[in-house]
Amino acid sequence: MKRKFLIPFLLACVSLSACSLPDHPSSGDITENFTVDLQQTMSLAVGQTQSLVVGINYTGTVSGNPSISWTVSDPSIASISDSKTDTVRVTGLSSGSTIVTALVGQTRSASCMVTVSSGGSSETVVTGISLDATDKEFVYDISQPNTFTLVASVTTNNGGIVNPTWKSTVESVATVSGNGKNGVVTVHSAGETNIVATAGAFSAQCKLHVKDILVPETIEVSLNTTNATVEVGKNIQLTATIRGNEAVSVIWQSDNACVSVTQTGQVTGVSKGNANVSVTVTDAHGNSDMESCYVVVKEPGEQSQYDQQIAQWSEPGNIYFHYLRKEHDY
Repeated sequence: MKRKFLIPFLLACVSLSACSLPDHPSSGDITENFTVDLQQTMSLAVGQTQSLVVGINYTGTVSGNPSISWTVSDPSIASISDSKTDTVRVTGLSSGSTIVTALVGQTRSASCMVTVSSGGSSETVVTGISLDATDKEFVYDISQPNTFTLVASVTTNNGGIVNPTWKSTVESVATVSGNGKNGVVTVHSAGETNIVATAGAFSAQCKLHVKDILVPETIEVSLNTTNATVEVGKNIQLTATIRGNEAVSVIWQSDNACVSVTQTGQVTGVSKGNANVSVTVTDAHGNSDMESCYVVVKEPGEQSQYDQQIAQWSEPGNIYFHYLRKEHDY
């Protein structure tokens, strides 16, 4: 009778034990059910490039594609392309040996011994590039040439000279032309662009920020005098002072042939009479201003009415007052 109750009891215990067991993974790696293989050796000449492919052999179900990364133990011997795929390009840089390793997933890896020999090759291989500036601010001024130069430094495996190619990512802001290691940049408008120099498999760039110059809205001119007297055959010098914007045009004129004026402001009395001598200045934005001087031309030794009035004012006991000249003969 006891046996009949013992068997069901044992079965119930086994059943309860089975339900309470945790779901542990097996001792194997169930997330990386694959192996990898890679050719064990590679021989290159300096300057030569070959492809290296890692093989992935799946041994079970894999969730998703495993990640792939490549490293080289001595980058002075050989360089590898920046690849996240199963294929990498290896380039020999200098004589010697180095190890290229592919890591697949988190734990699977394989390595290849790469031997580089000179092989009598004189080929120059670029190993790096840099610019003398990586970030530059420039003020754009329409009245100026608006150019500057960036200088590239290119390193190679054997000291050979390699000149980079140049480009601008936004040519409406600036363009660049190559002159050996120099990139001559011409700025066209405000904005931002990248100036990029490329040599071999390497590139470097300078971020260019262009701002418009704060230009005054006006240009003004004044003369050292607005009234003058000159004898026939004699000269006087008028001097213009310009304020505000820079003048790109300065023009002197006389409205009467009795007075001549040069484009440096030298006034000559030609014959008796009077004239307005004017100077007009214009800036690069089309703003302009004008000032004039009233010039009286007299015969040698002659006193004009204006000179006589001045002499009268200078006599003792006379009252001084402001004399307003009208533009006519005295």
